Amino acid sequence: TTVTTALIKEGTVYWAHVGDSRLYHFDRQKIKQMTKDQNMAAFLVDEGELTQDEAETHASRHLLDQCVGDGNCLPVTGSFKIESGHFLMLATDGVSESMDINTIEKFLTSNTSLKAKAQAIIAAALEAQAKDNLTVVLAEIP
Repeated sequence: TTVTTALIKEGTVYWAHVGDSRLYHFDRQKIKQMTKDQNMAAFLVDEGELTQDEAETHASRHLLDQCVGDGNCLPVTGSFKIESGHFLMLATDGVSESMDINTIEKFLTSNTSLKAKAQAIIAAALEAQAKDNLTVVLAEIP
């Protein structure tokens, strides 16, 4: 399985990540993917064998090279500063595979509640016939 988690403390986000779920940071201007998928497609991008666009639909994107439960699991960790009014979004690969980052950004800029934003993202992923599980967690920094 995969896991992406975040802790917000005193203006800093501390995160840990294994697999192909994702953490995004939205500063109300631009959304940025903060984690990198740990799968064979991402490895092939790093090796220059695929472009990022090719990796998004490549058959090896479902072959994890890191996962929870593997005795050799090496979580990636990091941190970044965050400000009032910014958003965090944690999402499973069913979401990221069914829509591009610009579409996600449009949902986050809508003038609706966090719950409505999350529901709209899930509804759009279902409408796009997502092939994997769908989970979205949103947090707005007060």
